[in-house]
Amino acid sequence: MSLETERRVLDEIFASSEAYENLLVLTDEIGPRLAGTANEARARDFLAATCTRYGLQNVRSEAFPHQAWTPVHEMLAISEPITRDLACRCAGLSPSTPGAGVEAEVVFLESGDRREFQDRAREVNGRLVLAPYYPVPRQVKTPLAAQNGAVALIETRNAPGGLQPARTCAFGRKADIPVASISLEDA
Repeated sequence: MSLETERRVLDEIFASSEAYENLLVLTDEIGPRLAGTANEARARDFLAATCTRYGLQNVRSEAFPHQAWTPVHEMLAISEPITRDLACRCAGLSPSTPGAGVEAEVVFLESGDRREFQDRAREVNGRLVLAPYYPVPRQVKTPLAAQNGAVALIETRNAPGGLQPARTCAFGRKADIPVASISLEDA
């Protein structure tokens, strides 16, 4: 992009509400834009047309391979000492649970870092691990939990007010154990 075009784009952003209006189209009209979905294609077409309208040349889209994942059914429940359903969000690239589901005692971790998994390996083995979202990324905690014999990983938000976003739990492949998130309040 030339400096002239860049200046025109920046001038437009600061001089009008069009940047905000574009954001509204992407978020409110088009909505979630996961790769490979109809909304992703709508967003691509909208952005290409917008860039062309702004004077950019040779605007085009290019196909790329990606791994698709779609949650089919998300369900989590406490079975003892009370019975209660919990709202949850499956992590992207989380494997499906077996048909009968996964039932296990829960072990609560403070951070979910490598040292904590090593120190508590006996407790983790055969259990469902509940660990906070922050400070250890989900893509790091998931293999640590699996390597230490956890049957599943549940992440909890660090702040009150809802579920974690549906982010991936593995890099470039399906995870070895099911992964979901719950609210801080439910944790």
